[in-house]
Amino acid sequence: MLSKGLLRVLLGVTNVLLFIAGGTALGVGVWYSMDKLFIADIIGTDLFSAASYLFIFCGSCILILSFLGCSAAVLESKKLSIVYVFLLILILIVFLSAAIIAAVFQGELTSSLTGRMQTSLKQSYGNQISSNEENKRVTDSWDFAQKTLRCCGVDDSGYGIYRETQWYRDQVTRAIDLSQVNFVPESCCVYLEHRQQYQNVDLCQRNPYGPPTNPDPNTSKNDHLYYDGCMSAAKHYGEDNAGVILAIGFGFSFVLIAGIVLSILIIRKIADMNFDPVSTKVV
Repeated sequence: MLSKGLLRVLLGVTNVLLFIAGGTALGVGVWYSMDKLFIADIIGTDLFSAASYLFIFCGSCILILSFLGCSAAVLESKKLSIVYVFLLILILIVFLSAAIIAAVFQGELTSSLTGRMQTSLKQSYGNQISSNEENKRVTDSWDFAQKTLRCCGVDDSGYGIYRETQWYRDQVTRAIDLSQVNFVPESCCVYLEHRQQYQNVDLCQRNPYGPPTNPDPNTSKNDHLYYDGCMSAAKHYGEDNAGVILAIGFGFSFVLIAGIVLSILIIRKIADMNFDPVSTKVV
């Protein structure tokens, strides 16, 4: 049977780990909310934003809980320990619920995202961006996503979708002939990081021998144009970052369960110490 002193030490170690896990979640949430929310604009949904803010909220709560857990252990307060256990269980339920919902709706979410991304591109890209702040933000997010993820459009070899955007229609209206029209934006062009410049913007945007001027992907290949769609690129991007999220989730679950078990054991120890049995001996 573990002594109360050993339980307090183990709970202290658990709360240090909880503090580290909470700080990590908070940092990841802030990082995603500041640097990765271009994904939310191009998919036309706030799910990605909500996930980032959930990390920030839960991380902040866990940081506070780690101090509460240490206080409960040091003060040997039964009430604080009960509140601590209750809040840990609540956070654990939130995490498990989010994981279950994500697993159940993964296929449906993927199929709906394709339609959302196509709608976002067709309706907002380059559409009155000088007077419409939302469309300008979506346009900038698409450009940033395509350049960062090395993709173009939504589907693989889907650069032809730009013919359905207001950005393309405005060019056709202003151009004297089609030789002056760009069929894809600059962000769809191969970018050479080591040179900090595009490989060949002219052939990328107005290739006279094939894509993107000719939307048929079976014609001569354009080596200056990205063929991967941003849907598949975003999926690969998510898979690359899934390891971080899974590691954080596993660490959370383990530390939360450890904190719950140790706190319950301490509560029982405190209860046993405070229990003063009534003598039943007859004098």
